[in-house]
Amino acid sequence: MHDLKYHKLISDALPALIGQRWKVVAILVGKKPFSIATNDPAKSHPLIAKHNANRRVHAEIRCLRNAPSEKIKNSTMYIFRSSNNTFRLAKPCVICMAYLQELGVKKVVYSTDTGTEMLRV
Repeated sequence: MHDLKYHKLISDALPALIGQRWKVVAILVGKKPFSIATNDPAKSHPLIAKHNANRRVHAEIRCLRNAPSEKIKNSTMYIFRSSNNTFRLAKPCVICMAYLQELGVKKVVYSTDTGTEMLRV
């Protein structure tokens, strides 16, 4: 079963990603959502760009960059990937997980093909 707690926020963000192969939305939540971002098709992933220009800034990184730094510690990040109007696997990559850990995010909830999974960071 999908965690649809933030379905409205996700649905509102997805139209910005029309035409993109990967439609990913990340939301940072404390007591309530305080940062939301999508993957960026126009910019390269900061740590991989010099090796592979086709890699893009992940939604997780953009969400963290947009968030007030004082709210990040002990927050939860929700990450959802959409394809053909259904959620798909959106487990964060190793680089994003390291960044989440470094900034003190407490847990990550991400979509899968069959529901959601949760990771303690």
